[in-house]
Amino acid sequence: MNRIIISWILSFWVVWTTQAKTNVIYVDFGPAGDAYSDVTDQYNNISSPSSISLKDRLGKTSGITLQYAHYAGTYNYASGTPRDAVSGISTNLTNDRLYAGTGGSANLGEFGLTLTLSGLDLEGHCTIDVIPSPTGISSTWKIVTGTGDTTEYIQDGTTKSTYFSWKNIYPDTNGTVVITGRAITNSKWKNVGISGLKVSVHAAPTRFHVASLNDQQVEIEATGMDLDYQYNLEYCTNLFSNEWQSIDGTVFAVKEHRWNQTNDAPVAFFRLNGQDKMIDIQKVHSQFIDYFAENAPNDATTQANLDSMQADGTWPDVDYESQQRSGWPTTIHLTRLTSMAQSYVDSRSSFYKDPVLLDAILLGLQHWLDEDYKNPNWFTWKISVPLYFLRTFTLLGDDLPVSMYTEGRSKIFKNTAMDMTGANQVSLATKVFMRGLLDKDISLMHQASTVLWNELYITTEEGIQPDWSYHQHGPQQQFGNYGLGMTALMIEQGLYMRDTLYAPVASRLEILRNFMLEGEAWVIWKGRMDLSGVGRNFYPNTQTLRGTKVANQLRDMIKIDPAARVAYEQVIDSTNPRPGHRSFWRSELAVHRRPEWYSSVKMTSTRVVGTETANEQNLLGAHLADGVLYLYQTGAEYEDVTGLWDWHRLPGTTCDQGNDNLLPNGWNNEYGKSPYAGVLNDGENGMAAMIYKRKNLSARKAWFFGADTVTCLGAGIGGSTSGSVYTSVEQSWLNGPVTTASGPLTTGTNTLAAGTWVQHNNIGYHLLQPATVNFGEVTGDWQDINGFYENGAITGDVFSIWIDHGASPVNASYAYTLYPQTDGTQMADAILNNETKILSQTEDLLAIENSVGVQAVFYSAGSLASQSGILVEVNQPCLLMLKNDRVIVSDPLHSAETITVTIGGVARQIVLPTDGNAGQQVSLDRSLFAE
Repeated sequence: MNRIIISWILSFWVVWTTQAKTNVIYVDFGPAGDAYSDVTDQYNNISSPSSISLKDRLGKTSGITLQYAHYAGTYNYASGTPRDAVSGISTNLTNDRLYAGTGGSANLGEFGLTLTLSGLDLEGHCTIDVIPSPTGISSTWKIVTGTGDTTEYIQDGTTKSTYFSWKNIYPDTNGTVVITGRAITNSKWKNVGISGLKVSVHAAPTRFHVASLNDQQVEIEATGMDLDYQYNLEYCTNLFSNEWQSIDGTVFAVKEHRWNQTNDAPVAFFRLNGQDKMIDIQKVHSQFIDYFAENAPNDATTQANLDSMQADGTWPDVDYESQQRSGWPTTIHLTRLTSMAQSYVDSRSSFYKDPVLLDAILLGLQHWLDEDYKNPNWFTWKISVPLYFLRTFTLLGDDLPVSMYTEGRSKIFKNTAMDMTGANQVSLATKVFMRGLLDKDISLMHQASTVLWNELYITTEEGIQPDWSYHQHGPQQQFGNYGLGMTALMIEQGLYMRDTLYAPVASRLEILRNFMLEGEAWVIWKGRMDLSGVGRNFYPNTQTLRGTKVANQLRDMIKIDPAARVAYEQVIDSTNPRPGHRSFWRSELAVHRRPEWYSSVKMTSTRVVGTETANEQNLLGAHLADGVLYLYQTGAEYEDVTGLWDWHRLPGTTCDQGNDNLLPNGWNNEYGKSPYAGVLNDGENGMAAMIYKRKNLSARKAWFFGADTVTCLGAGIGGSTSGSVYTSVEQSWLNGPVTTASGPLTTGTNTLAAGTWVQHNNIGYHLLQPATVNFGEVTGDWQDINGFYENGAITGDVFSIWIDHGASPVNASYAYTLYPQTDGTQMADAILNNETKILSQTEDLLAIENSVGVQAVFYSAGSLASQSGILVEVNQPCLLMLKNDRVIVSDPLHSAETITVTIGGVARQIVLPTDGNAGQQVSLDRSLFAE
């Protein structure tokens, strides 16, 4: 890489010049490979009068053209004016030299030839070395167009074997240099004898002009840039920090460019990185191969795929007729071909470059191209199928027939539009970048990589949110679906592009880092993704599959972002629980992590879409964001139990059991019916609250997360319903005995009195209302949840608790506490030692107090007295945590600009975040409320 560092000091001009690049081109005259060839490097062969585009010694197009022509008859040698060829002049090249003559015809007078080099850099120059031919005599050579060295060389019997050169030749204003060679005397047969040329083209040096436009703005102009190079301008304000930031991304295929940069620092340093664009293309390709080879299947898998492939390139176990919109089984055909291609490029495999394997891959690809399988889901033909082909084609490289690539390009990945948002836009950009890589189209690669990395930004539309959650299909949290899909492609592309000018700039990479560490990683527990993060993907193994993907992505991020290695390794470490509490205020999600357990609650509001259904997925999930509360210890508490769930009784929810329609309202319309939903935390402890409304039923609901407990309060539960209203406390796998203070319970349905505790799977449940416990065998079918499933019957033992408020309740309530990591022998003491006190449980206020402090959910303006008599007043709805050292508030309505909080008679107006940060908490020092 060529690099130059230039500095700027306010009010000064700086002009800097780099050393010019030299390109070497060889030309061989005469038949290709003839015995007289003196040019042993990469050469351009010319054997008759014509015009050819010259390649340099590396085989790359130079942009320079050579035209070879004859003239005869009267010729003005001094002016170099050529004449058209005259009939009777022989134009063959023989004996490896330029030749011109009458071929034995009558004397036609003076004759010769012209060699015209065009397309030269107007500001550059060249050196032309002439390789003689020992058989060439009686000729003279001269530069007639261009300036600089104008020496005339004469070949005769003495000098015919002498090499000669013209140095520092500058082209004319058209970028042209013309050489003439002529026979010295009239003759019917003369040789004009040179065997070849070596043209050393010295591009104009790149010049940098740096000037201050005003006290803060600097302009950098580069001229004489190499069209074969790509450039990236960076700046820093302190060379000792070595922290450089890119300005405006990469530029290429331009001779000059101008940048403007605003900087408050009085001194700035700029550097322009330039390198041959083909170097990066080759590096991207090499890193692509390395990535897929590293993840290649074992030989047994490849052998099985090879053995089971049929004569027409298909597999007997693949459904080629399916029109299933999600998880299209026909694409198994393509996944196997890509897998086989990975083995083909894996040097560790016995199938490395195996011709039999190659033939099978090509047979399978051709079958798909011939049949051109289609699916009604746009995603398959616009994104997934093209990506399968592009990856497989790239893996095969030069072993892919040109005709197959041409057909695939026309049928499968012709479209290069990038016109979507979020994860879908990332998918399109990945597809287009891969096509550019196959075509060696630097313009397309730069366009696609720019679109790709430009999706790494903080937004309140679809994409990465200010709280590091991810939205797609409207304001809908999508960690495990579109968020995970977005990072999968970005990280994969980042691995290919790392250490090239296609790589993301530091600011974009930082966003990806934070999203992975502060977003995705927060919803992973013991290698599984929290069900609150999986989106609409409720099917077998969904939690482990997504947890594994996130872990693998974090490992790959170390390669892309090595500066943050320690942070990634800490998150990957399964022994590091990362205790703390995270409030995702943009997504109505709270996540609570302790050393031995994890809990989360997912809510919805009029601002946030709670869930979705699409492609026959998530057919019963209408309640998935209605205050669903999960509690994990091992991480396996709910994995795959969703196939057996009663979807009216999701843990934490308060729902009408008579509601027969549990299908979410499309893919972007399942909004809540109340604007009230909020989250808040002090870093270790947290709280969440909502007003639940569905049809005629409403409820005030709040959750308080502490060091050893989760306290759940509900009030104001009421409305006309079709059936009984249940608040579901738990619905998980049955794992061991179920006990109470009176002893173990029996399988089936058990009724508990108010104030009873029940313990199961190392979790205690203290219930202040009468409750029902049910456990035993349940039968279900995955097809009930996902319509495309076949043979989805499932049976297992499920443990459930719920509180029955009756049909059409009026101002009903509930209160219960979860005690993780507590066995039956510890429950009585745990309840006795629990210092949490309920301060209020009304429609207007749900509040508790414990060692964390006062934690209050105000559903309207109001006041609250702590146990010690401190009066807390607020002038509008809010979540509030009163601690010894600080006061923390948030606006669950996301609408207020200020809130007035009065503590002990001292009022303070607090400015609240607005716009994209509305709902985010604000913390004030408690001392501000001292009298």
